[in-house]
Amino acid sequence: MLLPAAASAQAFPTRTIRLVSASAPGGVTDTVGRLLAERLAPALGVPVIVENRPGAAGILATDMVARAQPDGHTLFVAADSHIVVNPFVYTAAPSNGLTDLEPVAPLAAAPYVLAVHPSVQAWDLPGFVALARRAADPLPYGSGGVGGLQHLGMEMLMRHAGFPLLHVPFRSGTAAAHALLAGDVLAMMGGGSLAPLLREGRLRPLATTGGARMATFPEVPTIAETHPGFALQFWLGVFAPHGLPRETMTRLRAEIAGALEEPAMRQALLRVAELVPLDPSPAGFARLIAEDAERFRAIVEELGIRPG
Repeated sequence: MLLPAAASAQAFPTRTIRLVSASAPGGVTDTVGRLLAERLAPALGVPVIVENRPGAAGILATDMVARAQPDGHTLFVAADSHIVVNPFVYTAAPSNGLTDLEPVAPLAAAPYVLAVHPSVQAWDLPGFVALARRAADPLPYGSGGVGGLQHLGMEMLMRHAGFPLLHVPFRSGTAAAHALLAGDVLAMMGGGSLAPLLREGRLRPLATTGGARMATFPEVPTIAETHPGFALQFWLGVFAPHGLPRETMTRLRAEIAGALEEPAMRQALLRVAELVPLDPSPAGFARLIAEDAERFRAIVEELGIRPG
């Protein structure tokens, strides 16, 4: 009974590999998935394609992968919120990223940028906090959806700094950015993909959420420079259905780590959204997942966040 499974694991891969993305085409997760697919295909000797399953805060994509055969031919290019936030917000979802998937490899991480519409009369974070405190009604901010890191990050900042804002969720971070450009909302925490809009002056950066200033905007301070202890990053990783054969897991981890070592891949990640490869070790990735899951479980419970 064990021989067929062992042979199957050794033969991997035998057909096209699907990298499932919860992002629409053109989103950061989709783009990173395509960069990875381009490098994995020649290394593995089979086609590697990105299959987009956007919507429902990543629940559709998570469930699709969780129900797939655990043979390495269906993988999930997941954002952190799909794994370490959704299980606590969408408790009735059919699949749980923490318990129904297993981590294959980390990909990359980047800080967020707190950006505002040019009409906002604030040029730094203290000025924005003061403006929000004296506003007659809470200023509206956008996010890519209830329970996503753009939402939780802004709520964390509001509690750190003590000021109110009105949350306006959208179907995606891209939709939220379009609303910010139009002035329908006045602020958002967005990824490095906002960089072109910030450089063109169509949006204004106030602060970033990482432990150090971003290379693209070295003049923009971190939130921690004003509010010590505040830190938030966006990360991506590859996950698989539980039960992946050990040999298949080992092969995938080696090929993904090799792809991330390529200078061209690292430059591409920086261009996409200031993304930098993470510690490739399985232990380091497991620790990141566990720490973030506990962190965001506590935040979700404190805020009482539930699907809108």
